[in-house]
Amino acid sequence: MSYDKKYFESVISKIFDDEIKKVLSSDELEKFQKINNNTYYIKSFNKSLFETDQESFLENSKLKNSTILHEQLLDKGNVITVIYKNSKPITVDGRWDKIEENILLTKNGPYFGVYKDGTGGFITESGKIKVSITYTNIKEAIDNPLSDKLLWLQRDNNGYGVVTIGGRNQTSFNHLRENITLFKFVAKEYIKLQTGEGENVFDLANKKYLFDDGQYSSVDIHEDSHTLICKDFENKYSIINENSSGDIKFDSVNKLAKGVYQVMIDKKIGLVDSKGNTLVDLIYERVLFVNDNIITFKNNTIVESFSFSGELLGGKHE
Repeated sequence: MSYDKKYFESVISKIFDDEIKKVLSSDELEKFQKINNNTYYIKSFNKSLFETDQESFLENSKLKNSTILHEQLLDKGNVITVIYKNSKPITVDGRWDKIEENILLTKNGPYFGVYKDGTGGFITESGKIKVSITYTNIKEAIDNPLSDKLLWLQRDNNGYGVVTIGGRNQTSFNHLRENITLFKFVAKEYIKLQTGEGENVFDLANKKYLFDDGQYSSVDIHEDSHTLICKDFENKYSIINENSSGDIKFDSVNKLAKGVYQVMIDKKIGLVDSKGNTLVDLIYERVLFVNDNIITFKNNTIVESFSFSGELLGGKHE
């Protein structure tokens, strides 16, 4: 059988224009055509549309190299993928079964998520594999201004991990979780993630975890004071930051203001700051009220009020 050359040419040549016209008004389309110098678009064709058992082969005025297209038609993927830039096809690829419609834009250029035989990865606009095609699920990309996009990927049934756009692993893949949180303390970035044993934090700059696996059941982020409040599996809390290693274990920790925490040990309540300094001794049995940066404690018949900085403002016997 011969190829339906006219059909192929007519479809390819109108893909970009037709799709853009569907979503843009005439005014928007005119503006778009003026600024689309770096616009990318993807289209896939099922190979069942074409016959590949003939040496003769479709030629198209918009494709620079018909030989490459023929080779891609003969490749093992289920679809022919065409990547367009400035409304012109720049890459034709027949290796994949599926390509993601959403394009991953990074400072190093665009990347395209592709799948083959149930696993996926990323390719560049020229078709070069940038992230190996070994992942069963591509969850999302994470903005990481200090380096580049990070990718949240699943590997087989071993859970999710984070890799760079270059494909280099930054976390292990033993993390089964529904979500992750990217946060910044000073100029360093971290990822909080749920593992099979509680929660952990990964230091992107130093490429290591902050805690042992299974050390904490939950980690709360306090970005204003660059502090983590960590709860272990015995329901004890630690205040951790660059000035506090979390050696003191509290029965409860409640944030009152930036860097000020109401804490309790052995049913005695007081105040500490994020550096681990005691602001109000842990000698009180109850908190009567908290209002306008003032906290009032009661211990037996003694009632005393303190500012959040630990200054005694007044007291009385009841």
